[in-house]
Parts: sequence; structure tokens; C-alpha cells
Amino acid sequence: MKLISYNIRGMGGKDKKVDIRNLISHNSPEFVCIQETKLEKIDRTICSFLWGSDKFDFEFKESDGRSGGLLVLWDLKSFKLISSVCLKHAQIINKIWLKDNVHVVFVNVCASCDLRNKVECWNEILGDLNAYKDGTIF
Repeated sequence: MKLISYNIRGMGGKDKKVDIRNLISHNSPEFVCIQETKLEKIDRTICSFLWGSDKFDFEFKESDGRSGGLLVLWDLKSFKLISSVCLKHAQIINKIWLKDNVHVVFVNVCASCDLRNKVECWNEILGDLNAYKDGTIF
């Protein structure tokens, strides 16, 4: 399984989108997590440009003003989506990895630097992960 996780620190400009597209094009990942998009809306057109084809799916969590924002993209030939949950600072993506028919759970996180908020974030994630005890968590 080939994964990429990338903190883009703002994806509003064209150059950042080209950077992501090149990263995906050169590495051919099956799954990509992007943190700090700082975007309130992401649509299929943007994701198609990033992925470089239409053989993908995606889930996103909008930013909170000009902070946060999460995006996951995946190859449709590699994963079947079971469920997706957006938390305050994270996404939990529950899937089947089709190659080995394995249940996997991905967590894409953009946690606050403030210690109290960080503890709250991880407690929320841990609480939600209990529902996925049988999956492999990334």
C-alpha cells in the first residue's frame, strides 16, 4: 500500500495544487492525506486536477476560517469506502483495501498547537476509534 501524507499549509494558490499533482503523478500513491488545506470548499474538479484522472474518490473537511481543512483522495481500484466521519480536527476513513481484502481505518489529523485543544482532539479521535477495533489503523 502506497500512502502520502502532506501538510500543504494552504492550498488556495495554483502553485500548491501543481505541487500536489506532481507529487501524486511521480509517486502513484493509492491513498493521499492532505492537512491544512485552508479551504472551505473542495469539489471534484479540484480533486480531479490533483489526482490527474477521474479514477479516484475523495472526502474533505472544510477549514475553520483560515485554519485547518483536510482532504483525502484514493484510487478507486485500491479501496472501497465503508464510512467516513469528520471530527473537529480529524477525518476517520473506514475502507476495504481491495488488493488483500483487508479492513483499514485511516485517520487524517490537523491538531491544534495549543496543548488543551490538542488533548481534546486526540481524546475525540481515540473515542471514535473504538468503533473500528477490527480494522488496521493508519
